[in-house]
Amino acid sequence: MNLFPKLYFYLLIIVSEALVVTNFLHGRVMPTRKFDHFIISSRCEDHLSQNEYSNTNEASLKQVVFIRHGQTYMNEFIGAGGIKFGQPNFTDVFHDPEDRKKYYDSPLSDIGIQQAKLLNSKLRDLIDNKPGAFDALGLPQPFHSFRDINNGTNATKNHFLDDLDLVVVSPLTRALQTLEISMCEYIVNGKDYRHNVPIVAMSAAAERLYLVSDLGKPRSELKLNYPFVDFDTVFSIDYVDDNECTDIISDFAGNDEERLDIWHFSPTKQIEDRYSEWRPHGQGQLYACLGEPSEYFDRRMSNFYYWLESREEKCIAIVCHAGVIDWMTSGHQFSNCELRVQTFNSLRPRALQDRTPHSD
Repeated sequence: MNLFPKLYFYLLIIVSEALVVTNFLHGRVMPTRKFDHFIISSRCEDHLSQNEYSNTNEASLKQVVFIRHGQTYMNEFIGAGGIKFGQPNFTDVFHDPEDRKKYYDSPLSDIGIQQAKLLNSKLRDLIDNKPGAFDALGLPQPFHSFRDINNGTNATKNHFLDDLDLVVVSPLTRALQTLEISMCEYIVNGKDYRHNVPIVAMSAAAERLYLVSDLGKPRSELKLNYPFVDFDTVFSIDYVDDNECTDIISDFAGNDEERLDIWHFSPTKQIEDRYSEWRPHGQGQLYACLGEPSEYFDRRMSNFYYWLESREEKCIAIVCHAGVIDWMTSGHQFSNCELRVQTFNSLRPRALQDRTPHSD
């Protein structure tokens, strides 16, 4: 009888418990949060590779695959083609119709499209098990899946796509384009892949509203342009349940359908009256819209984090933005179309607000 899988499994539990005790003694473990069906630790200090999971709780079995969108016209404008963001006389006010197409809900530029195509090619090499495919994506080599170890087997998983259960995508055009170009052929009606993976759009996964490039298109329009994405089931989530604040959406005018159609930060007159400009200003900067204050962004990201924490899926890909990834990881920097896999427990939210989530 081969005892290696069981011995390996028990060794991992011992190592995990030692890490938890060590982190606790250093004051680096956050309190656990109780959901109806399991206890989950909010995070652990150290990044864990895929073959270092612990199965001490549900969250430790969960993988999160972050994918940043490809380069956009606005990325190019603030990086090279125009005055950099925050510099004196910076503006994101564009009057020319062609400029508005390029910078409002900024789509992928030609370079961004090529980046998404390159990611598509790298994923194809991964699926085909070509030499160098793991290194090209910065992924660890094939690993023993904890699902299989828990079942008493020693099967080898080739890559994260073998376990992918759900894809979450930001409703901003650049994220939807990146998803469509890079991944869709492998997860939507794929001819040579194992199953269709559900794809849900979530307003919570959108970039913090800095500029007009972060003003999304109406949900009704997006549903027509991206029929393979579910814009209904979890498009807006509410995990806020306390006496200090109400649902973010309730701060904005309009009925339910209007609020879902214009889903980005879109403040009422009351919010405008108490708005304080947090972006660089006072040196001729002129902005086309109000930016999303940190308290709104932190609430939205906290909601998103708790939603991810409560999900039963074991591998969730998130196609999103630099600001979202930065908040979830406390500073990880991603290049355009970069992909990284990590455990949920290794996330380190930047400003997690304590909210009691509604049970599913």
